[in-house]
Amino acid sequence: MKLKAILLPIFISFILFLLPMNQSMAFPTFDEMSSQAQSWLDQGKSGNIVSEDKIADILLPIGQFLMGVAVVVLIVVTVILGIKYMTADPNTQAKLKQQMIGLVVSAAVIFGAVGIWRIVYSFMNSLV
Repeated sequence: MKLKAILLPIFISFILFLLPMNQSMAFPTFDEMSSQAQSWLDQGKSGNIVSEDKIADILLPIGQFLMGVAVVVLIVVTVILGIKYMTADPNTQAKLKQQMIGLVVSAAVIFGAVGIWRIVYSFMNSLV
């Protein structure tokens, strides 16, 4: 039974490998890729660019919603871990302390996300 479970996928893979490829899956030539890339660049230069304000108007509510969800989850997990810690024996308390370290790190990332983003944004702008 185990031999069938091992050999059947190998046999199917081998058969699929031997089947001829469809011609519609041919890769484009370098000239075709170059012309597509150039038309993409020309489209960007033509002025059809989305402004940063529009992007911020779209993404800001999403970010605020995700931040609110993260804070609620963080509070609930903190309460649950606190109750477990108060009612646990010493061995279980040691395991819970390790989980609380992860909780503190995740809280630092959640609340420091704006600062982290500003650092990354300013670094990326300095490269341009």
